[in-house]
Amino acid sequence: MKKEMSGCDIHAIVKELPLGYVKNIKKISGEEGKFILRIGKKDIFCDLGGWIYVTKKSFELEKMVLKKELENKRIVGIEQNGLDRIINFNFVNFKLVVELFGGGNLFIVRDGTIEYVYKRREFKDRKLKVNEEYRLPPQRYNILSTSYEEFERMIKSCKFDIVRALAINFNFGGEYAEEICFKAGVDKNKLTRDLTKKDIETVYRVIGEIFEEMEGENGYVYCSNGEPRTVLPIKSGRWKEVKEFESFSKAIEEYLDEISKKESEKERIHRRQEEAMEKAEAEIKELNRVIENVYANYAEIGEKLGKGEKVSVDGIEFDPEKSIEQNLQKPYEKRKKLKLKIRGIKKAMDRVEIVEKMTKIKREKHKEFWFEKFWWFYTAENFLVIAGKNAIDNERIVKRNMGEKDTYLHADIHGGASGMIKTNGKVVDEASLREACHFVVCYSKAWGTISSCDGYWVRADQVSKSPPSGEFLPRGSFMIYGKKNYFKNLPLRLAVGVVDIPDLKVKKAMCVPESSISKKSGKWVVIVPGKRKVESAAKEIAELLDWDEDSIRKILPTRGIEIEKKKNRN
Repeated sequence: MKKEMSGCDIHAIVKELPLGYVKNIKKISGEEGKFILRIGKKDIFCDLGGWIYVTKKSFELEKMVLKKELENKRIVGIEQNGLDRIINFNFVNFKLVVELFGGGNLFIVRDGTIEYVYKRREFKDRKLKVNEEYRLPPQRYNILSTSYEEFERMIKSCKFDIVRALAINFNFGGEYAEEICFKAGVDKNKLTRDLTKKDIETVYRVIGEIFEEMEGENGYVYCSNGEPRTVLPIKSGRWKEVKEFESFSKAIEEYLDEISKKESEKERIHRRQEEAMEKAEAEIKELNRVIENVYANYAEIGEKLGKGEKVSVDGIEFDPEKSIEQNLQKPYEKRKKLKLKIRGIKKAMDRVEIVEKMTKIKREKHKEFWFEKFWWFYTAENFLVIAGKNAIDNERIVKRNMGEKDTYLHADIHGGASGMIKTNGKVVDEASLREACHFVVCYSKAWGTISSCDGYWVRADQVSKSPPSGEFLPRGSFMIYGKKNYFKNLPLRLAVGVVDIPDLKVKKAMCVPESSISKKSGKWVVIVPGKRKVESAAKEIAELLDWDEDSIRKILPTRGIEIEKKKNRN
């Protein structure tokens, strides 16, 4: 799956980017390193992670400090540095430089000096800071300005296979290097020293044809089994499934949209981790190549250093005052850091995998049901009772969950919880009615404020949201018409235990009146109002019951509690 644009892709996209006056530049909300540059009526989408194209989509945008610098200024030219992933938006007396590699960056450069930088960074040969000279990264070979004779000489001097020579030495990258070999009919694994003159001529011709095709307008998304795999500005013979678009920009946007639809947030994080790991592995591979190249020319380099001459190998400047080994110390240290980085990424990925497995096990063990968003329990006779945690819950229970044959419950205290017994058309016994009223009393404001409280029940048809004329009912309050059936002086005392719920075929922790739990559980913990924090009590109860702490915490009254005693069924 393609993760960023290559230098060749950028060569193709530059011709689609519009010239003209900049209307504004804004960053995309919540997306680091992504912004929209509006030129006239066209928008350029830029992701410093490696993508740039013209878009017609709308985004939620935020202001950027660059707006004042660019607004109403005219872009007179857009160009790429060779085949590097660098684009220059040239204004009359300054340029906006977009770098789409190594995490990306954004600059305003005037007379060769940096006036603005998106990310301040420092390298051995580059200081990316305000008031510093803007320097290009070490340049690679530019095939666009290469004659056939020079190409032939360069390719014969390479010491590995043709596909790697094209990818690394000629800056094509792996995807285009393989495409060139495929179209030229040359085995990509063939060593450059074994190439015939005809092979070299064919490869050079195909390169020219590819760049000529890039001057067209089309773009192509290539798929495998319906899944998007890459996007290119050229026709490829290596893929069977292809979608053609009228521009490269539209093809890129379609490709990224399809990728985004198929990824969850976890998958995106996992992909980024894989990308970071692949990038680090590629850097290690390149460092190994450089180090091998140094040792392959050890004698020659040593002789030059001995004479006090400056030596440069693949961008590494050798200090004549130091030995070859001392000069290679930095590449070795960088390779070591990259290996540690890969190890850290792998550990992070392993931890996520372990957490996901544990979460899955926990989810299977503690499957949640609709009623668990409320306070809830099952009576000794297996009637489901629920009570609201707030005024919104009280409204929802009465308006959405309570049926005409159900029983309404309420604690007889200002701001008391509303609840209900789900009867399923059955007659509710006296013990269950008492347990249910006891339950709503304990989950009301009475807990922690008084020692006992009354609770009552009525039929569902006695409950109304319509107040008498001229009166107002606040959210979560109801009018009760007719007789209220009271249970007096219900104690503020509950029991926590783990029970089998036959109807659901699961085990659940419940916090309920003791009369209910004693018939369902072999052991339970009695709690009363107190000053102990819920989190602390939940941890102890979970240990006593050998159950999940989080599940226990969710069912305990939110005010302070004390553990009175642990009990076992005789």
